[in-house]
Amino acid sequence: MTGMSAATAGAEAANGVMVPLTAFYRSCDFTVLQFVAATGFGSGQSTIHSSGNSVTAQVNFAIGTPNTAYQVRLIQGPRPGTQKCIAGDPGVASAVLHTDRNGTGSVTVTDTIEPWAKNAWVFMEGPPDPGQIRGEFYTSEILTAIN
Repeated sequence: MTGMSAATAGAEAANGVMVPLTAFYRSCDFTVLQFVAATGFGSGQSTIHSSGNSVTAQVNFAIGTPNTAYQVRLIQGPRPGTQKCIAGDPGVASAVLHTDRNGTGSVTVTDTIEPWAKNAWVFMEGPPDPGQIRGEFYTSEILTAIN
């Protein structure tokens, strides 16, 4: 599956589209990377909506690592696989979701819609355990249309 032909939620983003977060590691073009094993057992969802010239993702998470800071990125696309999607890049907004002692938390991320953007999705990742390269990760199951 490539980011250009991936399933996209309908144009109801103005009303909000609820999208499950799944433990697939995706590149910036929304392609699932093969051979990247998931380590987390969390369960999450995001509600992505657009209004005027802004896009917002409300992210709710449970069964995460207690008392942990997860980075959440709201990524606008389409993006080529060679383009980065690091917090602060054009079309990439970020926030930190802090879990409580039960491993639950929520955060809202908002960004200005880029002129080229047609969709948006969420990438959430936790800190790596000692000696590991990456921590838990969760990404939107589908792209959400924003225009």
